[in-house]
Amino acid sequence: MPRRKPRRPPATPTVGLFAPSGHLSDPARLDRAVARLEALGWGVVVDATARGQWRRFAAPDAERVAGLYRLLDDPRVDLLLALRGGYGLTRLLDGLDYARIAAAGKPIVGFSDLTLLQLALLAQADYGSLHGPMAAADFGAAAPDTWTCERFAQVLASDAHVLDAIACPHPYPAQGLSGTLWGGNLACVASLAGTPWLPRPDAGIVFLEDVNEPPYRIERLLLQLLQAGAFAGARAVLLGDFTHGDGPAHEPDYSLAEVVAELRARLPCPVLTGLPIGHGARRATLPQGAPAELALDAAGYTLAFSDYWA
Repeated sequence: MPRRKPRRPPATPTVGLFAPSGHLSDPARLDRAVARLEALGWGVVVDATARGQWRRFAAPDAERVAGLYRLLDDPRVDLLLALRGGYGLTRLLDGLDYARIAAAGKPIVGFSDLTLLQLALLAQADYGSLHGPMAAADFGAAAPDTWTCERFAQVLASDAHVLDAIACPHPYPAQGLSGTLWGGNLACVASLAGTPWLPRPDAGIVFLEDVNEPPYRIERLLLQLLQAGAFAGARAVLLGDFTHGDGPAHEPDYSLAEVVAELRARLPCPVLTGLPIGHGARRATLPQGAPAELALDAAGYTLAFSDYWA
């Protein structure tokens, strides 16, 4: 299957805001996001799903799918920015038209639950997307993270990007590695094991993050992926932030450092920490399915990626 890439949006794009997963509990975040995007000179189209609620979701399943297609078909919209994550895309995966989504050629941006849509697009249509900020979490925050917003703008405006000097103690020799960049939220990635929506690049550089998972659960999810063959052929595994992961008081102590050590003992490729992604304020924008170069040195590593626009 030939690799398919989204079109690069113009310098002042029109962005479509949609809610394919959970509903927004704080409408002020949407208002702030719209105001900030418009202040950048961007046009904003807010789909009806962004202000809706049905049970824990932004809208019933069929309406959330329709909201996605409305923005894909809208000639005004240059890129799609998810409102928030939560839960909901799992319910939609077996009914989506991946060829139609890829044919629209529009970048789809988000993280967390959006991992499911992005990886399914990669697996089913070899179509790239952007693991990056979301409307409510980032542009709608009381004080958006400047680094996150700047890196997002840089990726949109360029054909290549570098995350350099990422500090990471590690036991590996200095070396350079190349592979296909893919990954996202760990729990979401692990939930795709055994389904047709998990991509299997021959040489992957896998990135993972999560929230509200104690270390033993993180290890269980990582070992599930390892035992399912998801890391077969991986050139490296890059771990981002795992925030709010304190376990119950009655659980024996088990640290994230022990999880990393266990994964390093089991995998033949480098397992590196410190990638600036996750559910905190700071997150890099990473293009799913793009070719990437990883350079390790004694202090850490540099990640470079390119060729993510059509």
